[in-house]
Amino acid sequence: MSDPTHQAPGVGAHALCGARTRSGAPCSNPPMLGQRRCRMHGGASPRARSRAERTLAEQQAALAATRLGVLVETSPEQALLDEVHRCAGMIAYYGQRAREVEAGTIDGDRPNRLDPDDPRETRRDLVWGITRQKTGGEDAGTTEEAAPNVWLKLWNEERDRLVRVAAACLKAGIEERRVRIAEETGSLVAQVIRRVLDRLELTEQQRTLVGTVVPDELRALASAEVGR
Repeated sequence: MSDPTHQAPGVGAHALCGARTRSGAPCSNPPMLGQRRCRMHGGASPRARSRAERTLAEQQAALAATRLGVLVETSPEQALLDEVHRCAGMIAYYGQRAREVEAGTIDGDRPNRLDPDDPRETRRDLVWGITRQKTGGEDAGTTEEAAPNVWLKLWNEERDRLVRVAAACLKAGIEERRVRIAEETGSLVAQVIRRVLDRLELTEQQRTLVGTVVPDELRALASAEVGR
């Protein structure tokens, strides 16, 4: 934490202490950090320093919240589902980057080669690269060896993470709950449809069509929801 006894840098007229001096003029010294007064006008007192420390801590906490994010209300089930989608997105991204490395297009549009004049010496950047560089000394030089590229490593790690998160979702019974909710919703929809049809006083011919029209429309609605 910053030392509240240090003076804050001046950033204009509003950064001045402003307390009245013996001559009656406003003090032109900068205030102590986290305070409004300078050392000569109470800024160095134990009480002022304690208050300044608390103010600075609150400011740092507020700054951390803006950087790390704020609390968002959610449920454990929704958090797991969100993480599954997030992992899938990262896998797609890392996979694309790995393919670009393999194609030699991540830093240009041509494959990297150990010898540009020898087409047989194509460097496979996914499993080969620089692992050590040193300047000066007897062991100075560059070492290249077989090692997974960072994008390939991230891709594999994210795939493993997705498997773990998906397993947690299954263990939590999320899919089973979604099916149960869908069944309950379907039952309610069926009840509403029956009541609506009863109130419409349909003819016998129209009632015969209901058994075909309503299921077709519900299936079309379900397909549209899945496609979103």
